[in-house]
Amino acid sequence: MLSSSSTTSLSASLSSATSHTVTSDPQDITMETYWREVESIEEEREGEEEEEEGDERKSMDEVELEEAWLLGAGLSSLVTGTAETSRPTAEAVLSTLTRQQAATVRQRLDNYNATLRKINRQPARDVRDIFTEPDEDSADQHP
Repeated sequence: MLSSSSTTSLSASLSSATSHTVTSDPQDITMETYWREVESIEEEREGEEEEEEGDERKSMDEVELEEAWLLGAGLSSLVTGTAETSRPTAEAVLSTLTRQQAATVRQRLDNYNATLRKINRQPARDVRDIFTEPDEDSADQHP
């Protein structure tokens, strides 16, 4: 990932590179195409970073909204972190509701749990972390 200072210098070099006049020289056309592609890739990366931050905020908002709805409906026992033995099961609570109410609560509870799992999921390990190159010092020790 590029740091902000390198991104700034890259943006400055891109704007100076793309401000050249268009000529019929194939080399110049190739370079202009190259710089346009580099600029396009940088814009995509910036957009992806903003989307990832937005998705994370959206997930947290979803969890908070679902939790607030369940708490407001008097179903705090389904979302609080109390001990499993003292907490009534979701099915026991849902059995006291009408079908429509139970379906709504079940949908909210499923959405709440799925969002929590998505937030708490371990990120995928990078292949470079799994298959690291041996240290040069240790390679020198073994003939």
